[in-house]
Amino acid sequence: MISQQQLEANQRNAQLSTGPKTPEGKAASARNAATHGLSSVFQVLAHEGQSDFDEMLAAYQTEFAPQTENERFLVQQLTQARWKMSRIERYQALAFDQLLDSEIDELNPEARLVAKLAEKTKDLPALLHRYAVSAERSYHRAVRDLTQARTRESRDQSRELRNKADAAKIWLKESLQAMPANPLPDFDPDSFAMPQQNEPDFGFSAPVFPDAGI
Repeated sequence: MISQQQLEANQRNAQLSTGPKTPEGKAASARNAATHGLSSVFQVLAHEGQSDFDEMLAAYQTEFAPQTENERFLVQQLTQARWKMSRIERYQALAFDQLLDSEIDELNPEARLVAKLAEKTKDLPALLHRYAVSAERSYHRAVRDLTQARTRESRDQSRELRNKADAAKIWLKESLQAMPANPLPDFDPDSFAMPQQNEPDFGFSAPVFPDAGI
Protein backbone atom coordinates (compact mmCIF):
# COMPACT_ATOMS: atom_id res chain seq x y z
CA MET A 1 0.00 0.00 0.00
CA ILE A 2 1.36 3.44 -0.97
CA SER A 3 2.47 5.63 1.93
CA GLN A 4 1.33 9.21 2.55
CA GLN A 5 4.82 10.51 1.74
CA GLN A 6 4.86 8.67 -1.58
CA LEU A 7 1.39 10.02 -2.39
CA GLU A 8 2.48 13.59 -1.70
CA ALA A 9 5.64 13.10 -3.79
CA ASN A 10 3.59 11.78 -6.70
CA GLN A 11 1.29 14.78 -6.51
CA ARG A 12 4.28 17.17 -6.58
CA ASN A 13 5.76 15.36 -9.56
CA ALA A 14 2.46 15.53 -11.39
CA GLN A 15 2.40 19.31 -10.93
CA LEU A 16 5.87 19.48 -12.54
CA SER A 17 4.72 17.61 -15.65
CA THR A 18 6.27 18.91 -18.87
CA GLY A 19 3.15 18.28 -20.91
CA PRO A 20 1.53 21.09 -22.90
CA LYS A 21 -0.11 23.75 -20.75
CA THR A 22 -1.54 26.28 -23.22
CA PRO A 23 -4.51 25.59 -25.51
CA GLU A 24 -2.19 25.96 -28.51
CA GLY A 25 0.23 23.42 -27.10
CA LYS A 26 -2.53 20.96 -26.30
CA ALA A 27 -3.95 21.35 -29.79
CA ALA A 28 -0.52 20.75 -31.33
CA SER A 29 -0.07 17.65 -29.17
CA ALA A 30 -3.45 16.33 -30.31
CA ARG A 31 -2.52 16.92 -33.95
CA ASN A 32 0.78 15.10 -33.50
CA ALA A 33 -0.95 12.14 -31.86
CA ALA A 34 -3.44 11.92 -34.69
CA THR A 35 -0.60 12.17 -37.23
CA HIS A 36 1.51 9.26 -35.99
CA GLY A 37 -1.50 7.26 -34.74
CA LEU A 38 0.14 5.99 -31.55
CA SER A 39 -1.64 7.70 -28.67
CA SER A 40 -4.79 9.02 -30.34
CA VAL A 41 -8.13 7.34 -30.80
CA PHE A 42 -7.54 4.43 -33.13
CA GLN A 43 -7.79 5.02 -36.83
CA VAL A 44 -6.29 3.54 -39.95
CA LEU A 45 -3.91 6.21 -41.23
CA ALA A 46 -4.22 7.63 -44.72
CA HIS A 47 -1.16 5.81 -46.03
CA GLU A 48 -2.24 2.49 -44.48
CA GLY A 49 -4.62 0.08 -46.19
CA GLN A 50 -8.14 0.03 -44.80
CA SER A 51 -8.71 -3.21 -46.69
CA ASP A 52 -5.73 -4.76 -44.90
CA PHE A 53 -7.21 -3.82 -41.53
CA ASP A 54 -10.60 -5.18 -42.55
CA GLU A 55 -8.94 -8.42 -43.62
CA MET A 56 -7.19 -8.73 -40.23
CA LEU A 57 -10.46 -8.03 -38.41
CA ALA A 58 -12.28 -10.64 -40.49
CA ALA A 59 -9.56 -13.20 -39.70
CA TYR A 60 -9.93 -12.61 -35.94
CA GLN A 61 -13.71 -12.75 -36.23
CA THR A 62 -13.40 -16.11 -37.95
CA GLU A 63 -10.96 -17.37 -35.31
CA PHE A 64 -12.94 -16.26 -32.26
CA ALA A 65 -16.48 -16.33 -33.76
CA PRO A 66 -17.91 -13.68 -31.39
CA GLN A 67 -21.50 -14.39 -30.34
CA THR A 68 -22.35 -11.36 -28.18
CA GLU A 69 -21.91 -7.60 -28.44
CA ASN A 70 -19.22 -7.75 -25.74
CA GLU A 71 -17.27 -10.40 -27.64
CA ARG A 72 -17.49 -8.39 -30.87
CA PHE A 73 -16.15 -5.35 -29.01
CA LEU A 74 -13.22 -7.34 -27.60
CA VAL A 75 -12.37 -8.74 -31.04
CA GLN A 76 -12.36 -5.17 -32.38
CA GLN A 77 -10.10 -4.09 -29.50
CA LEU A 78 -7.55 -6.84 -30.00
CA THR A 79 -7.48 -6.19 -33.76
CA GLN A 80 -6.78 -2.51 -33.20
CA ALA A 81 -4.04 -3.35 -30.68
CA ARG A 82 -2.47 -5.83 -33.09
CA TRP A 83 -2.55 -3.24 -35.86
CA LYS A 84 -0.81 -0.70 -33.61
CA MET A 85 1.83 -3.27 -32.69
CA SER A 86 2.66 -3.77 -36.38
CA ARG A 87 2.71 -0.01 -36.94
CA ILE A 88 5.12 0.55 -34.05
CA GLU A 89 7.40 -2.23 -35.28
CA ARG A 90 7.71 -0.41 -38.61
CA TYR A 91 8.38 2.90 -36.83
CA GLN A 92 11.07 1.29 -34.69
CA ALA A 93 12.83 -0.14 -37.74
CA LEU A 94 12.74 3.27 -39.46
CA ALA A 95 13.97 5.03 -36.34
CA PHE A 96 17.07 2.84 -36.14
CA ASP A 97 17.67 3.25 -39.87
CA GLN A 98 17.57 7.03 -39.47
CA LEU A 99 20.00 6.84 -36.55
CA LEU A 100 22.46 5.08 -38.83
CA ASP A 101 21.70 7.12 -41.93
CA SER A 102 20.71 10.77 -41.60
CA GLU A 103 18.95 10.79 -44.97
CA ILE A 104 15.18 10.40 -44.93
CA ASP A 105 13.17 8.68 -47.62
CA GLU A 106 10.79 11.50 -48.50
CA LEU A 107 8.66 9.10 -50.55
CA ASN A 108 7.90 7.01 -47.47
CA PRO A 109 5.19 8.69 -45.35
CA GLU A 110 6.13 6.68 -42.28
CA ALA A 111 9.76 7.71 -42.61
CA ARG A 112 8.64 11.34 -42.56
CA LEU A 113 6.46 10.66 -39.49
CA VAL A 114 9.36 9.05 -37.64
CA ALA A 115 11.61 11.99 -38.52
CA LYS A 116 9.06 14.42 -37.07
CA LEU A 117 8.78 12.32 -33.94
CA ALA A 118 12.57 12.34 -33.58
CA GLU A 119 12.54 16.14 -33.69
CA LYS A 120 10.00 16.32 -30.86
CA THR A 121 11.46 13.80 -28.42
CA LYS A 122 14.89 13.28 -26.95
CA ASP A 123 14.73 9.47 -26.92
CA LEU A 124 12.59 8.18 -29.76
CA PRO A 125 13.47 4.46 -29.28
CA ALA A 126 12.36 4.65 -25.64
CA LEU A 127 9.14 6.41 -26.63
CA LEU A 128 8.33 3.81 -29.27
CA HIS A 129 9.13 1.06 -26.79
CA ARG A 130 6.57 2.48 -24.33
CA TYR A 131 3.94 2.62 -27.06
CA ALA A 132 4.78 -0.96 -28.06
CA VAL A 133 4.41 -2.20 -24.48
CA SER A 134 1.07 -0.41 -24.13
CA ALA A 135 -0.26 -1.89 -27.38
CA GLU A 136 0.90 -5.37 -26.45
CA ARG A 137 -0.78 -5.13 -23.06
CA SER A 138 -4.00 -3.99 -24.70
CA TYR A 139 -3.85 -6.96 -27.06
CA HIS A 140 -3.30 -9.56 -24.35
CA ARG A 141 -5.90 -7.95 -22.08
CA ALA A 142 -8.51 -8.16 -24.84
CA VAL A 143 -7.64 -11.82 -25.50
CA ARG A 144 -7.83 -12.60 -21.78
CA ASP A 145 -11.15 -10.82 -21.35
CA LEU A 146 -12.54 -12.60 -24.39
CA THR A 147 -11.45 -15.98 -23.06
CA GLN A 148 -12.95 -15.26 -19.64
CA ALA A 149 -16.21 -14.13 -21.22
CA ARG A 150 -16.36 -17.37 -23.21
CA THR A 151 -15.74 -19.38 -20.03
CA ARG A 152 -18.54 -17.59 -18.18
CA GLU A 153 -20.94 -18.09 -21.07
CA SER A 154 -20.05 -21.78 -21.28
CA ARG A 155 -20.66 -22.19 -17.53
CA ASP A 156 -23.99 -20.39 -17.81
CA GLN A 157 -25.06 -22.60 -20.71
CA SER A 158 -24.06 -25.77 -18.84
CA ARG A 159 -25.94 -24.61 -15.76
CA GLU A 160 -29.02 -23.88 -17.87
CA LEU A 161 -28.88 -27.34 -19.45
CA ARG A 162 -28.57 -28.98 -16.04
CA ASN A 163 -31.52 -26.99 -14.75
CA LYS A 164 -33.62 -28.05 -17.73
CA ALA A 165 -32.62 -31.70 -17.24
CA ASP A 166 -33.49 -31.54 -13.54
CA ALA A 167 -36.83 -29.94 -14.32
CA ALA A 168 -37.59 -32.68 -16.86
CA LYS A 169 -36.78 -35.39 -14.29
CA ILE A 170 -39.06 -33.77 -11.71
CA TRP A 171 -41.87 -33.46 -14.24
CA LEU A 172 -41.55 -37.12 -15.26
CA LYS A 173 -41.49 -38.29 -11.64
CA GLU A 174 -44.55 -36.25 -10.74
CA SER A 175 -46.39 -37.42 -13.85
CA LEU A 176 -45.76 -41.07 -13.02
CA GLN A 177 -46.86 -40.57 -9.44
CA ALA A 178 -50.06 -38.90 -10.59
CA MET A 179 -51.06 -41.75 -12.92
CA PRO A 180 -53.94 -43.93 -11.51
CA ALA A 181 -53.21 -47.57 -10.73
CA ASN A 182 -54.45 -49.68 -13.66
CA PRO A 183 -53.30 -53.31 -13.31
CA LEU A 184 -53.53 -55.61 -16.30
CA PRO A 185 -56.52 -58.04 -16.36
CA ASP A 186 -55.97 -61.72 -15.50
CA PHE A 187 -54.41 -63.53 -18.38
CA ASP A 188 -56.38 -66.59 -19.67
CA PRO A 189 -54.30 -68.71 -22.06
CA ASP A 190 -57.39 -70.49 -23.43
CA SER A 191 -58.87 -67.25 -24.57
CA PHE A 192 -55.88 -66.86 -26.86
CA ALA A 193 -56.09 -70.41 -28.41
CA MET A 194 -55.50 -70.39 -32.13
CA PRO A 195 -58.65 -71.41 -34.13
CA GLN A 196 -58.43 -74.75 -35.88
CA GLN A 197 -58.29 -74.67 -39.65
CA ASN A 198 -60.02 -77.29 -41.89
CA GLU A 199 -57.93 -79.15 -44.39
CA PRO A 200 -58.39 -77.89 -47.94
CA ASP A 201 -60.88 -79.77 -50.17
CA PHE A 202 -59.46 -80.36 -53.64
CA GLY A 203 -62.64 -82.10 -55.01
CA PHE A 204 -61.37 -85.68 -55.18
CA SER A 205 -60.65 -88.57 -52.84
CA ALA A 206 -57.30 -90.10 -52.24
CA PRO A 207 -56.86 -93.36 -54.28
CA VAL A 208 -57.07 -96.78 -52.57
CA PHE A 209 -54.39 -99.24 -53.58
CA PRO A 210 -55.05 -103.12 -53.41
CA ASP A 211 -53.24 -105.09 -50.84
CA ALA A 212 -50.08 -106.48 -52.40
CA GLY A 213 -49.90 -109.27 -49.84
CA ILE A 214 -46.74 -108.03 -48.36
